[in-house]
Amino acid sequence: MTNAAFKKDFQGRSQALAKRTLLFVDSLPSKPGARIIANQLGRSATSVPANYRAACRARSTAEFIAKLGIVEEEADEFLMWLELARECGYATSEATESLSSEMNELLPITVACIKSTRANQNPDSKNSMSPSRFQIDNSNMGNPNSGLQTQNSNMGSLNSGLQTQNS
Repeated sequence: MTNAAFKKDFQGRSQALAKRTLLFVDSLPSKPGARIIANQLGRSATSVPANYRAACRARSTAEFIAKLGIVEEEADEFLMWLELARECGYATSEATESLSSEMNELLPITVACIKSTRANQNPDSKNSMSPSRFQIDNSNMGNPNSGLQTQNSNMGSLNSGLQTQNS
C-alpha cells in the first residue's frame, strides 16, 4: 500500500469510527454518569481523525510523531471510556463490539507508524530524529518530566535542557 493510500484508508476508517461513535453516544441514557461517558467518548473518538490529519500536515518529524502520540493516547482513552460504559451498564457488549474492534485495529497501526518513523529517521540510533536538534529521551519513560528535548546551541539560555511535558 502506498503512503497516499495508507493515509486515505486510515483517515477514512478513523473518521467513519468517529461518526459511528457520535451516533452511538446519542443512544446512551440521559443519566448524568452516562452523559459524562458520552461526552468523553465523543471527544476521544473525534480527536483520533483530527490529530491524524494534523500529523499528515506536520512541519517536522518531531511534530509528526507528537501528533501520532496524541492519536495513540486518544485511541486508548476511547477504549477505556467504552469499557466503562459497558461496566456501568449504560451499553451492552453487543452495542460496543464493532466500535471497540475497529479502535483495537487502529491503535496498533498508530503505534507501528510511530515506531517505524523513529527507526527510519536514523538507522544508527532508534531514538534520534532529523533535524538533529530533536531527540526523544526514553531513559526515564516512567518520569512525567521526561520528553522531547532540544539541543540547539542557537537557543540561548534555553539550551540547557528545555523539556516539554506530555500532558
